[in-house]
Amino acid sequence: MAPPPDPSSAPRARPGPASHAVPSRPGRVGRRARRAGALLLAVAALASCMGTTPTGQEVRSKADRAPANKDLLDGTVAATNTFGADLYRALAGGRGNFVYSPLALETALGMTRAGSGTAGTTRAELDALLHAPLTADLDAGLNTVQQSLQSRSGDKRSNTRKGKVSLELAESLWGQRGTHFKEEYLDLLATQYGAGFHVVDYRSDPESSRQAVNKWSVDATNGRYEELASRGDITQYTRFLVAAESYLQAPWLVPFDAKQTRLLPFQRLDDQPIQARTMQLSAASGLRFADRPDWTAVELPYLGDELSLVIVQPAAGQFDAFEQAFTNSTIQDIGAALQPRAVTLRVPQFQFTTATNLNDALKQTAPSAFGPDADFSGITADETLAITDVVYKGFYGINEEGTDAANTATAAPTDDTTGMAGARSVTIDQPFLFYVRDRQTGVVLLLGRVVNPA
Repeated sequence: MAPPPDPSSAPRARPGPASHAVPSRPGRVGRRARRAGALLLAVAALASCMGTTPTGQEVRSKADRAPANKDLLDGTVAATNTFGADLYRALAGGRGNFVYSPLALETALGMTRAGSGTAGTTRAELDALLHAPLTADLDAGLNTVQQSLQSRSGDKRSNTRKGKVSLELAESLWGQRGTHFKEEYLDLLATQYGAGFHVVDYRSDPESSRQAVNKWSVDATNGRYEELASRGDITQYTRFLVAAESYLQAPWLVPFDAKQTRLLPFQRLDDQPIQARTMQLSAASGLRFADRPDWTAVELPYLGDELSLVIVQPAAGQFDAFEQAFTNSTIQDIGAALQPRAVTLRVPQFQFTTATNLNDALKQTAPSAFGPDADFSGITADETLAITDVVYKGFYGINEEGTDAANTATAAPTDDTTGMAGARSVTIDQPFLFYVRDRQTGVVLLLGRVVNPA
């Protein structure tokens, strides 16, 4: 990270580092396999103030959480998925695997947008970034999406399997001790996001503040996320921080046959084939499939058939072009094309961690939010605030049982499609996109790509 500004100089924004991906450390993949994603958004002060609020207190409005407004659901899902696809195109220039949560990012940035000046450049740019005009009220819409997903977790069963699905979405806000937060902003956080401010002392003890954020992360995910805020993410100039996490544990509706897993060739973008651990299942029902000249897609529902993983393999030689044309319309077209089909599917196992700073990608649309002209006057009048870092950390992986799914009982084997009329054979053996979606609302929970499953 770049060094913090000199307090004696004229106030200015501290520049953020370039986006980068960090591979998972050897020997820790298994422990990280419980994670889905987390976001750290830090807003720093360009000036200083003093205060007396005790460390550890949560400053929160007494206003009740607003009920869901179903009229806002479709527009908010469209805004979230469009933002997610925009970010995908911005990140796609590299050659590595990555994954992130469009919903977690939309929510965290939505909380920040809610504190921007309503008539200024910062609000207009954040509206454009998050595609807020697609819904009549982005804050109330995100509240509706979050509440719509509450029933996705729990014990699920089919005719042949039973198990537990855990989908956890958690956000928290962290402010500087002594700051006076505007009542209107606190009311909005309580009613639309179910949140208040945890107050810590960034100015005097940034390390203890970092440890407090990480403790919240551990508590919120039952120990699944060990370190959300790394050293250097929080400094004495941090004043406002949004932490958001998403976690998915889910078994497949139709599991793979572990006895069929074997090494098969996978063609990387550099035309160098590798050997990938490739799973296989044959199912007469339960999967959905679509085939078009430019792509092939298969949908693997999780147990309960409410959440699913969609894998999209562009045609040979078309991966880069497909990525750059990828939009929410692409997601909608794929969803409309997917149909139940008897399928024999071969797909490589994969698991990887993404740690990336999203500043460069987000600044393309909302530059003022990161600079000295940022307007977050809706949060507080005590200090002038600007975004310094938007850091996302996430993990995703699949195996024969699902995503981090070790608690599933199978009562019957999967089907054999051999000799079945109309059965399709699908082999995922070159770079592909994937996304986890909620089938009822259509919101994309996780989005990424695999260019090297090894």
